[in-house]
Amino acid sequence: MKKELVEVVFDRRKNSEKRGYGFLEVQVYLGRATRKYIMIGKYSPDDWQAAAASPETQALVAKCKKIIAAMDVLDEERTYDNFMYHFNGEEKKPKVEVKEEKSKEPSNHYSKA
Repeated sequence: MKKELVEVVFDRRKNSEKRGYGFLEVQVYLGRATRKYIMIGKYSPDDWQAAAASPETQALVAKCKKIIAAMDVLDEERTYDNFMYHFNGEEKKPKVEVKEEKSKEPSNHYSKA
């Protein structure tokens, strides 16, 4: 049985009994100890299932699944920074790639005075 990499989670902090509402979030499993939670909203225990089945929530889940699949195809490491790079569609590269480019540049330790 394969682990779901993207799923909708309600009240992961177990606050709905005390407060009367819980948070509905999309959980993206990026690695053994890395997860990204994307907040959808606050809902009561009676209303969250309708919100989870809404087209907006399902579109967000589909977007996250496509990003994970693309990261696997591109053979990118599943890190928080890489996921957010694809999720936000940012123009700048993740920090990991920038560090690699800087280390490839030749250094001049010996300069003539």
